Amino acid sequence: MKIKRQDILEATLSLADKNGLSGVSLKSVAKYLNIKTPSLYNHIESLEDLLFSAASCGMKEMNSLLKECAVGISGEQAVLAVAQQYLSYLTIHPGIYETIQWAFWQNNTEIQQHFQNYRQLLQKLIVSCGFKTEQAEQNADILSGFLHGFCTQQLGNAISSPEKVFPKLEFAVKALLQGLKTLA
Repeated sequence: MKIKRQDILEATLSLADKNGLSGVSLKSVAKYLNIKTPSLYNHIESLEDLLFSAASCGMKEMNSLLKECAVGISGEQAVLAVAQQYLSYLTIHPGIYETIQWAFWQNNTEIQQHFQNYRQLLQKLIVSCGFKTEQAEQNADILSGFLHGFCTQQLGNAISSPEKVFPKLEFAVKALLQGLKTLA
């Protein structure tokens, strides 16, 4: 079987979700694909290159899912749908999310662009909740930080008992939006 870069990327994504970011190495990817580690260099430059590609793939998928769940709805309902999808993505792909965060912290240009696309979605949602356009950027940053913090904090609970976490998420999102409206 001839290995392609896409095969290597899919193996990396699978290993990240199974073992976390620290469980991904060139050796583990090669073993997963049943090839020798040096063969990977025919398709990638380095482990870092591979992880950036995996993070980009994950962030594109996450952004697509977030946009898709908000189609046809607006306001608080759209923010809640996006928040639930965000938590669902983390629950299904915790290792990919960890890889995305790592790439973001490395200040990777491609990940930064994907993050800007995500922020733009949040800004549109904020405006659809009745906030002024000039408040959208600041409030989107608050919402983004909230989603990251709440969802990573609740990840273990969400994996084992999602039915218990989603009502908490809904309450927290409503409280956040109400608080922002009160301050506005």
